Amino acid sequence: MSRRADGPPADPAERQKEADVRKGQADGGSNDNDNSRVGIYSVRGSMTVQQFMNTAATSAAGPVMALYATSLGASIGFATLVVAASGFVSASTVLFWGVMADRVGRGPLLYLSAVASVIGAASTYAAYDLNTLLLTRVLAGFGASILLPVSYSLTLDFSARGSYGRSMGNIGTALQLGGFLGPLMGGLIGTDFGYRNVFVYTALLCTPNVLLAHITAGRIKKANLTRASARDPSSSRTPVMKRNFSGGLFGNMFAVCSTSTFGSILPLYVVNYLHVTDSAGVGVIIATGAIGQVFGRYFLASISDTRGRRLPIVVGLAIAGCSLLALLVVRDFWSLVAVTTSTGLGCSLVLPAAAALVNDSVPVARRGTGMGAYATFGMGGGSFGGTTLGFVAQDLGFAYAFGGMAVADLLASVALAYLIVRIRDEKG
Repeated sequence: MSRRADGPPADPAERQKEADVRKGQADGGSNDNDNSRVGIYSVRGSMTVQQFMNTAATSAAGPVMALYATSLGASIGFATLVVAASGFVSASTVLFWGVMADRVGRGPLLYLSAVASVIGAASTYAAYDLNTLLLTRVLAGFGASILLPVSYSLTLDFSARGSYGRSMGNIGTALQLGGFLGPLMGGLIGTDFGYRNVFVYTALLCTPNVLLAHITAGRIKKANLTRASARDPSSSRTPVMKRNFSGGLFGNMFAVCSTSTFGSILPLYVVNYLHVTDSAGVGVIIATGAIGQVFGRYFLASISDTRGRRLPIVVGLAIAGCSLLALLVVRDFWSLVAVTTSTGLGCSLVLPAAAALVNDSVPVARRGTGMGAYATFGMGGGSFGGTTLGFVAQDLGFAYAFGGMAVADLLASVALAYLIVRIRDEKG
């Protein structure tokens, strides 16, 4: 095929084929005009609700998990390992599920995700010692590892090409609304009814996803998703695309690593240094970080569609780094709330743009794999970062943990400004 280096194919027939592919993508990935409108919004809505429910359930453990582990005799380092265990499992398996989403389809994996989430939460309730608690957190990691690449892929499958950033911002808003509600409810339930009963709540919250998975699978089957992606011009694996693919992955990793401070060491810092004595107060502080992300993802996600992917990634990491530096001098409750909110806002700029950048750099037929890689780096950053920060805080102090994460964000901002290349077709 004849193609100019910076433009579409010179052959008119090839241009028409690409136009047909783009039309299928602009219709949300559906070739059935009678079904497309209903199918697009029902699938997007289902993905939004399922991500909200799943995140609200998993994040409810945030205010209580480390405290529950320490109540069973865990050190600070081991407690953060328990918190991060589900993330480690998710990070190590999510790429596999992304590949499977491309090979066997999205629908069957939605069922598996919903069932795994319920079993993981229920098994955590049954844990009475540290070893069992760690094992149940490993089991709990599978539900999220399956849902993330499937939900991201389906959202992009049913989105117009020029609105990928906006679409990922919308599903990210659902994630963060769940991340806001979860810590509040988890903290309140942990304070009033005990830590273990939080996991009864999370199991019940995950249960409706089984029905939603059934409904969504039917819509996917009717939608007749286009697979004419080998000719999609966005799939060219040029050096520029490889650089941008890496830039999207690492931008996601550093942003999620920054927010991992909320669930790993921040609860212990609040209890030990700000003398907040109940899990409800801890939940309020964690939730404010989610509020910053909700605002940013809903109102600012379209920046990556209109101004390109690089700008929000670079600026967002700089904001997150400066916010975490402020933790070195913060000594009161409301100042800490302001810092967590601004950190969440910075990360909310990064995440939709990074997801869209990764999607720009892979063929549509391998979208699940690309989103699996994206989720792998995010979960790996959150789990590895949270655990590392916990041991740094234990051995050197919280100031070194917060300061080290802040410096890493600022350096990443500079590095990604160089790595990510602005391309003409980036905005769709």
